[in-house]
Amino acid sequence: MTEATGNWLVSLAMFGWIPLVFLAFMVLTPPRAALACYIAGWLFLPVAVFPLAGLPDYSKATAVPLVIFLAIMLFDGRRLLQLKPHLVDLPITIFCLTPGLSSLVNGLGWYDATTAVFAKLMIWGVPYLTGRLYCATPGGRDRLAWSLLVGGLLYAPLCLWEIRMSPQLHATFYGYHQHDWVHSLRLGGYRPMVFMHHGLMVGLWMAVATLAGFALWRGGVVRSVLGVPLWLAVPGLLVVTVLCKSLGALVLLVAGIVTLLGMRSLRVSLPVALLLCLPFAWVGGRVTGAWTWDEIGALTGSIEAERVRSLEYRIVAEDQVLEKALLKPVLGWGGWDRHLRVQEGRGLRGAGQHESIATDSLWIITLGRYGFVGLAAVMLALAVPVVALWRRWPPRHWDADRHSTVAWVLALILAIYAIDSVFNNMENPIYLLIAGGLAGIPPLRRTTHAGSPTLRVVRPVPLRTLPARGPR
Repeated sequence: MTEATGNWLVSLAMFGWIPLVFLAFMVLTPPRAALACYIAGWLFLPVAVFPLAGLPDYSKATAVPLVIFLAIMLFDGRRLLQLKPHLVDLPITIFCLTPGLSSLVNGLGWYDATTAVFAKLMIWGVPYLTGRLYCATPGGRDRLAWSLLVGGLLYAPLCLWEIRMSPQLHATFYGYHQHDWVHSLRLGGYRPMVFMHHGLMVGLWMAVATLAGFALWRGGVVRSVLGVPLWLAVPGLLVVTVLCKSLGALVLLVAGIVTLLGMRSLRVSLPVALLLCLPFAWVGGRVTGAWTWDEIGALTGSIEAERVRSLEYRIVAEDQVLEKALLKPVLGWGGWDRHLRVQEGRGLRGAGQHESIATDSLWIITLGRYGFVGLAAVMLALAVPVVALWRRWPPRHWDADRHSTVAWVLALILAIYAIDSVFNNMENPIYLLIAGGLAGIPPLRRTTHAGSPTLRVVRPVPLRTLPARGPR
């Protein structure tokens, strides 16, 4: 994060965001307002941090979920109170509480524990809860997929501008670059960052928007968006995704499209199950020592030398953190980079100079900070909603609802994000909206009509009977 040192627009955007969200909830229904604010806030607010004395820092990661949650409590509190927890919500709950337990067992005190839990609730727990509220119905899932597509289309011209002119939009509007300039140089050109934390986050975002658009197009859910027909918008997004120069995101996009087509034609869930198993296989191999650089390096012969060096950098960093993480395997070392190795005799509270190079992947950072409890919780938080969808709405029953393609493409997107988290630490609340929406999908139950078995979707009664607020 970058401490807020830019121009006056930084403060205007971050604190003007508060009345803007409440205004959105006044003129739109809560489901539409929540999705619109999540997309707009994450795409366009500055990457900045405002330190607040005695309180958690006010940043983009807290401003977006926190203000939206406050608006939900004010404008849709009845629906929030009627939401019932389920066993499927246990992994995300454990993951949000683990940072506090880790701080306490490491002697960092109650203030550190409280702020750590608050931060995790904002970026993980609150978006998940919002998804449970508004994205568990067919209409809610359609709106979420449509919002992803619209977000991609809004970002596409900005990405093209930065690909041509270099990543300057954040500096132009807010007065500073949000990340190191060297990370934007790729393949003799530029990788866009726009208003996100890193170019890798933008690359995955454009890939996800392309995949969502492809599913909406192929599933016949919508034919055009923002006046642009999908037969033109989806190829355009694909071109922008390629130009973002993020190889990992492009590979995941291709895998997602192939998996979606395979599931639609074969009516089986095996393709997405294989994708979902990849993060567990990788993490298991790395923790047990089955996957070392010797084995991984032998598989990189056809990859560009620069990418091989980048991968080796990551693996070496992970090995160093893993060695120390296994000294406190249950709840880890807590925050303040205590999970990184420091020079001997300088202490472990972040005051010493780090021997190890920085790590980039979510799994190793989680293991180092929060131990195997946190690692298992975060991996299950991303996997369990997909498994819940498979059990409640298997692909062989896709004909029971015309929106089933949308539900499964959202599951694919969540699986893709889980795979990306193996190599990157790009926390994004939008993917937690998906997780919450999938976790709240009711099961299909068999009923009999005119002597023949059919399928119907069983919807939660309290949410169905709530009156809509505001214009549609």
